[in-house]
Amino acid sequence: MFDRASYLIMRHLEFLNLLCEVSRLIIKYAAKQDVDRVSLESVNRDKIISILIGFHDQINQLFKNTAKENLKSLGLDEILKTWARESEEKIEYVQALDIQILELLNQEKQKTKEDIQNVYLNRRKLSGYNLSNVK
Repeated sequence: MFDRASYLIMRHLEFLNLLCEVSRLIIKYAAKQDVDRVSLESVNRDKIISILIGFHDQINQLFKNTAKENLKSLGLDEILKTWARESEEKIEYVQALDIQILELLNQEKQKTKEDIQNVYLNRRKLSGYNLSNVK
């Protein structure tokens, strides 16, 4: 049980680090206004989150029916506390990155909205100059 728990916890923490990395990449590409890369990395981020949920569920299932005394005797109580603390710190960091991502994406959305509005207004202005009927 100790080996399985250690493996799951380590993999969970590795994927949390990967989630932070991908979130930073999204910020980088969003700042460069590279929408295609933002979209690609967002898909990767969703996959990482799904994997994280799977690892978290496996860890919870592993310890669901284990008494606290058994955890202490196996030496897992401190490992679980450390894992919980590290996970919480990483999740808070990712949430801060999410706020930055949303701000950048909202800026891009506003810029795109203004561009569309300008194109629409220019088309309306030019529609009055239809010279195809002039002989």
